[in-house]
Amino acid sequence: MKKRKFFDGIAPSWHEEHQNAEEELKLEALFRRIPMSPGQMVLDAGCGTGLLGRQVGAAHLLGVDGSLGMLRETAGRGAPVAQALLDALPFGDGTFDAALCFTALALGREDPAPAARELRRVVRPNGTVVITVLHRAAPCLRRVLAVAGLALRDEVDAGQDRAFLCGRT
Repeated sequence: MKKRKFFDGIAPSWHEEHQNAEEELKLEALFRRIPMSPGQMVLDAGCGTGLLGRQVGAAHLLGVDGSLGMLRETAGRGAPVAQALLDALPFGDGTFDAALCFTALALGREDPAPAARELRRVVRPNGTVVITVLHRAAPCLRRVLAVAGLALRDEVDAGQDRAFLCGRT
């Protein structure tokens, strides 16, 4: 609850503070490595203010976040959103072709494994799960991926983040 109030409070300024040339270059470089096609269903888990929206092209993107403030900002940009916690996603098994979770998995979680398992669950069997974390959290995330049933396909340096491109095991 405390975390939600924090993000609700910073939501109005988040997009402007985090949308910059360095961030755009990082996202463009990373998205060149993520297999996406027109018409795919993509989940932006922990979408914040919707910074990823422009990167997915013609794919259908749905953003989820626990913060209503963040969701209001994303919806204001015309993106479809739903309020949900990452460890209890309200979607059926295999609903999405891909799930993206950029720097949201490890934020304030004692155990990110339940959220990683949920990302795996909502992605179709041949789908892709992409998780980024700050570099210092990368060693922990490698262990979480294995516990969650995610097979590491590629690992990419993405500025201050480390990106893990995974499939279901």
